[in-house]
Amino acid sequence: MRLVNIKIQNYRLLINADLKVDDNTTLIVGRNNTAKTSCVELIDKVLKNNVLSYDDYPSKNEGQFTTFFTTFEVKDMPRYANLCGKMQKINLSLKRREVRKIKENPQKLR
Repeated sequence: MRLVNIKIQNYRLLINADLKVDDNTTLIVGRNNTAKTSCVELIDKVLKNNVLSYDDYPSKNEGQFTTFFTTFEVKDMPRYANLCGKMQKINLSLKRREVRKIKENPQKLR
């Protein structure tokens, strides 16, 4: 399998990022504070099965996040599942494709 596309939604500064992966080399290049490290860190967290934290939620939605938790704490929202259903999800999609290796012919040249 070979990775061909990475799509990240609602993770730190990455609200809707789509990264095409080249067969040979893929570079992530950009100015400071443009989420290059966040991209690599999310892939690392997912591959290592690590949990996400409050800091991983997009900063542009912090107000919404805080409102949901405040409502949940004062029990106006009775179930945790209701809280989770109202929040935007952090999403990472990895698209892959099969790679077939060609077997070399074991016959000797005569």
